[in-house]
Amino acid sequence: MPSDKVSLELGDEKRAHFQDVREELRPVSGAPGLAYHDSSSANPNLSLPIGFRTLSIQVTESQHPGKPRDDVVNFFEQLTYHNVSVEKLCGMFGTAPDRGLDNAVASRNIQRDGKNTIAKAKPKYIWKLLGYLFGGFCSILWVGVVIFFICWQPLSDPPSPTNLALAIVIICVILSQASFSAFQDWSTGRIMNSILDLIPSECVVVREGKTSKIAAADLAVGDVVMLQVGNKVPADMRIIETSGDVRFDRAVLTGESEEIEGHIDSLGETFLEAPNVALMGTHVTNGHAKGVVVLTGGRTVMGRISKLTTTTKVKPTLIQQEITRFVRIIIVCTVILALSILIIWLAWLHRDHKPFMNVVAMLNDVMGCIVAFIPEGMPVAVTLTLSLVARRMKDISVLPKSLATVETLGCVTVICSDKTGTLTQNKMSVMSAGFVDETYTAEEFRDQLKTSSGASAFQRLHRAAVLCNGATFDSATADLPLENREVNGDATDGAILRFVEH
Repeated sequence: MPSDKVSLELGDEKRAHFQDVREELRPVSGAPGLAYHDSSSANPNLSLPIGFRTLSIQVTESQHPGKPRDDVVNFFEQLTYHNVSVEKLCGMFGTAPDRGLDNAVASRNIQRDGKNTIAKAKPKYIWKLLGYLFGGFCSILWVGVVIFFICWQPLSDPPSPTNLALAIVIICVILSQASFSAFQDWSTGRIMNSILDLIPSECVVVREGKTSKIAAADLAVGDVVMLQVGNKVPADMRIIETSGDVRFDRAVLTGESEEIEGHIDSLGETFLEAPNVALMGTHVTNGHAKGVVVLTGGRTVMGRISKLTTTTKVKPTLIQQEITRFVRIIIVCTVILALSILIIWLAWLHRDHKPFMNVVAMLNDVMGCIVAFIPEGMPVAVTLTLSLVARRMKDISVLPKSLATVETLGCVTVICSDKTGTLTQNKMSVMSAGFVDETYTAEEFRDQLKTSSGASAFQRLHRAAVLCNGATFDSATADLPLENREVNGDATDGAILRFVEH
């Protein structure tokens, strides 16, 4: 009985304790997230509120140690340009659908936000130059250059021209190897900058009520841009007028071959998925539209993708790791060999047979062994081999981003992709034409079309393919062969258009 009474009393104390805890942890009205009143006025005997707050802070800091949440993650989630009305959007940027921006306002916006260009990563030329000249085996060769110069003067009396010639030869070897490496880096670096070709050079804008063509780099936030079939979208913009049938090809961003139909109103999606948003670098495949620029330069989706690709740390590939390991082994063996010769000379030859070999002869022998031991041509041979493999891969329409990836691609047996547009050119072609009773290849269909009458099924199918087709050839490529002409429109319609034009 006394034990039951004690247990009951302890239970009442616990309930009172946790009641006080709940009072201390009551949330602040209207405050987002886990915001609570300050516990400085809490009962000092209640340790649970302090422990709870301390635990939550430790969890937050462990997930993001010393680093706030990256703005790139939630930047586009916070944008509301696609949800506001056209009138409110124009009021936000001080523009009008028919008049556009004033030149003074456009200049001020450009000065504030910068040019509508994707910033390149600034190459560190000094570090690259030092890597070319002193990386790998070149560090040991430079030691040989210094020793040969010392053997030329002042150790040799009179100065030895042979040592001077050897120093100059090694310098030429180092410079030739560095020049070759620099040329290969330059040639592969051009592929990395190919993303800049996705930005159009000119666009049509409305400023102060006048329609004019300006450079895409001079676009400002709030500009009203006119889009039509065949154009590349010069910046991220909100669509405010359409022809009703405008479509955009976002394969360059998403890899999806299906085109996106443009609308004026949003359907509740995020900024990236909204049909009333045109993204920089995408193509207008059908219709025409008018839009207000909301993001330019590095703040666009394309700009952020470019920034992510340039700031990502490149990890060494398997072949680079193996080459680095081989270089370290050779350098260690070279140092051991040089020290062995030096110790033998000091401990034996210089003491017991001093006239046999002087200091200059000993240094020449050491550097001769070192230069013979180091495979100076190995980096050049590896680069040439990878270049030949890359050229063969290019012949079968495989373009490696860099030579370091060639060896990795050579080990690949299966490539898994989540979408076809990632690995293909997003181009389609007609391979056959099928009727109820028989299927014909494209060549057989064309042969039958030439010999058939006007009422035949071949002629009717051909007529339907011509009349019910929304694709057109780009007039700028009209003189090119049929396979190389640019098509404005849906990929399926483009394939049918090429098929009927043969």
